[in-house]
Amino acid sequence: MKIGRVLAHKLRSCNSWSEQLSKDSPNFHNWLTPEQFGKQFGPADADIQTVTDWLAHQGFQQIKVGAGRTAIEFSGNVAQVRNAFHTEIHQFNVNANPARLT
Repeated sequence: MKIGRVLAHKLRSCNSWSEQLSKDSPNFHNWLTPEQFGKQFGPADADIQTVTDWLAHQGFQQIKVGAGRTAIEFSGNVAQVRNAFHTEIHQFNVNANPARLT
């Protein structure tokens, strides 16, 4: 599974973003690496640690923070998802193929 964060509001107000798109700028197409992006726009280390600790406490495994720091991947079973997120899963993808719980 993957959880993530939307950063559109931060990107819209960022000068470097518009400079990367302007042909007249010295930063034109000078793209950020995922690590640079995460450092500039991602959550604080403490926030990431809080979320990953919570996921581990819920019993999720294989917790990985993406290089851009905007998504966290983790593994778990249906019961863990139900209990942690107080939700039901009716459909999911396995290797990009839709599957349904019966």
